[in-house]
Amino acid sequence: MSLLFDLVAETVSSIVGDGVSALFRRNLPETVHRLRIVSWVFVIVILA
Repeated sequence: MSLLFDLVAETVSSIVGDGVSALFRRNLPETVHRLRIVSWVFVIVILA
């Protein structure tokens, strides 16, 4: 279970990092899409 959580945390941090980079490049639609994915991942992890 902790291994799964570590994997999710690593994936989320990389997605968030990419999203922040995209935001600084003024690529808002991609950033919003990534943040939506991240929020769904959090919901799935909380419910799991």
